[in-house]
Amino acid sequence: MRKKWVLFVLALFVPIFAIFFNSTSVHAVSTEDSKTELKASVTTPMAMENYQNIENSLLSAAQYNDITSPNAAASTRFQSRLKNVMHLRKTAKKTYKHEKKFLTSGDRLILKNYTSSLRNYLYALHDYAVTYQEDMPVINDQNTESDTRNDAQTELNEAKSTFDSSKTAWVNSYNSIVNQ
Repeated sequence: MRKKWVLFVLALFVPIFAIFFNSTSVHAVSTEDSKTELKASVTTPMAMENYQNIENSLLSAAQYNDITSPNAAASTRFQSRLKNVMHLRKTAKKTYKHEKKFLTSGDRLILKNYTSSLRNYLYALHDYAVTYQEDMPVINDQNTESDTRNDAQTELNEAKSTFDSSKTAWVNSYNSIVNQ
């Protein structure tokens, strides 16, 4: 009698459990919903124009000369904008972790790659701005030895090259998602 009861309970509840725990059931994400969520997760935090404004603002703030004309306000403005860029970089990682549950596995990979390219761009922007701010006063100073000036120019060129390639990769990734 007990065996029949167990079989009856199993026959009754196994289909119900299968509905709730099967990956293709109610919890599956449709391809269309996933694409919509992917676009939203890329464009909702900030549009590309906003990133461009932040970039322009940071690079503009980096143009002060702290060697020949120190300026506390300019230094504070520059440091504040650097912190904002690094905060955006951290936020991008959190966005990926939050949004991935709403995406198909293919779109999760696309968002992961996008997040990586965005973080690389923001890091390269930060690095380039710091290098620019440190090296330009040395490069522009007529009293700087030519070897030191050349080293600073080489360092600046490398940072700029890394920044440009990171930005291009991010823009391409952004556009490929938004224009799907």
